[in-house]
Amino acid sequence: DERAAGQERLDKLHELDELRPGAYDNAIIYKRRPDAFMIRT
Repeated sequence: DERAAGQERLDKLHELDELRPGAYDNAIIYKRRPDAFMIRT
């Protein structure tokens, strides 16, 4: 049971590691977006 719980924690950590690069890319895109709107006005 302890071994299964440890494996489940590791699986969740691996999922988070897979999501992190996408979140970073999305933050960069979001940060650039307002700049594009400011140039127009």
